[in-house]
Amino acid sequence: MIICNHLAASVKNPILLEPIFRNIGFVCVSAFFFISGWGTMYGYLKKEDYLNGFALRKTKKILLPYLVAIILYSVAEIATGASFVECLQSFIVGSPVAKYSWYIIAVFIYYIEFCIAFRQKKLNPWIVAWGLHALNLLACFIAKWPMNWINTSHAFLIGALICQHKDKICCMEKNTKILAFLGCILAITFVATSYLNNKMGLLLLYWIGSMAVCLLIALISTRVEVKGDIWKRVASISFELYLYHGLTNSLLKHIGVIYQSNYIYCITAYICAIFMAEVMLLLTSQPDQ
Repeated sequence: MIICNHLAASVKNPILLEPIFRNIGFVCVSAFFFISGWGTMYGYLKKEDYLNGFALRKTKKILLPYLVAIILYSVAEIATGASFVECLQSFIVGSPVAKYSWYIIAVFIYYIEFCIAFRQKKLNPWIVAWGLHALNLLACFIAKWPMNWINTSHAFLIGALICQHKDKICCMEKNTKILAFLGCILAITFVATSYLNNKMGLLLLYWIGSMAVCLLIALISTRVEVKGDIWKRVASISFELYLYHGLTNSLLKHIGVIYQSNYIYCITAYICAIFMAEVMLLLTSQPDQ
């Protein structure tokens, strides 16, 4: 769905379901951050030494493959007319040269915030975690980075919080009215964000919608389990798929016979993104993976 969101914003003319996918990005990213936060807290609760070497593990798993992606994206951008300086400046303005990859940097920052908050023992870790997160949001505001840096970022900590208290929260799953209410909240914010132009109003709607997404995922996951070899394979390449689909999307725009047709472009973009993800997984995966 994230790829659909980005394709909807790059096609030449409107196509089927394009308005829906243009606005679905905040839902998908909320889910991504929520799952990341949940998984981090789950590991922390299950292993006493989970935070030992935590930053180094995340650096190897996230930043090293991301560095490879930055190099490839930079080469592609320079080959199509950009300068090396422009590639560097992209990080200063909050729009990394590796297209759509801002969340890679964002989630790494959230991992570090979590590590700092839960390693220290003097203060309540949640107070520290939310305090660090508030400073992070303030820095994004001051730097005037794009809104995507602050729209859904709280979903990470909400995921961690719900994981810690999942027994209390997930007991609500039997109450269909709660699910219906959350679904209505999400639908309202989804539609409203398509028409509202006020920045602060939009931000508030995104925050409310993101919280609804987080709770819906938590409650629905108690009823539904996704199984199958296809989903397992998609999960195995998900990081690379997110990381490189911006590159394949951009390169395909320079092939006229493909980009002239919206549907051929979208289908080809998916095929190329999956192929690229499979190749990069083989090239950048660590031996212990």
